[in-house]
Amino acid sequence: MHEIKGGTGVEIATLAIAAVGMAVAAYGAYATAKDQQDTLKARAKAKDEDAAIALQAGQEAANRQREKDKRLLNSFGAAAAGRGVVAHEGSALLQELDFASKSELEAQHVEYGYKINAREKNVEASFMKWQASKISPETSMGMSLLSSAGSIAGSYGTSGLGGGGATTPKAAPSTYAMRGAAGEDF
Repeated sequence: MHEIKGGTGVEIATLAIAAVGMAVAAYGAYATAKDQQDTLKARAKAKDEDAAIALQAGQEAANRQREKDKRLLNSFGAAAAGRGVVAHEGSALLQELDFASKSELEAQHVEYGYKINAREKNVEASFMKWQASKISPETSMGMSLLSSAGSIAGSYGTSGLGGGGATTPKAAPSTYAMRGAAGEDF
């Protein structure tokens, strides 16, 4: 069997373990980034669906308001006839027209609130989609690999593994002696 130059079996095993750790860390970075991206996409889809529901609810609320006001408008003719006024002519007609325009403005006002709510949800969804597009699981994995490789290379070089790197100097042990007032050591 040929000896691998640059290190003992322990050093080689240490490097192999470090390489496995590097791969696990890279996969973890990839999976985390992918989960973030998928979560943002799912939340954006839900916001878009909420916006569509809000628009539909607004249209239905406006239609309910119009139907309610239509029933009231129809009662104007009966009320005018009860007072002896000709319905749908003259001042009675002006009252009906005034009520009808206010009624339509109220229906539009009701619907507008729902439209604003839907627009907010659409903006939130667009922002989440943009955020998801900026996440790159592959880049996260690559950065993790490079970072781990740099750490391993730095450890390999500074610890003297493989016989080729610089060694870290060891500090000399320091001793402290306590001296008494007369100069004696304790």
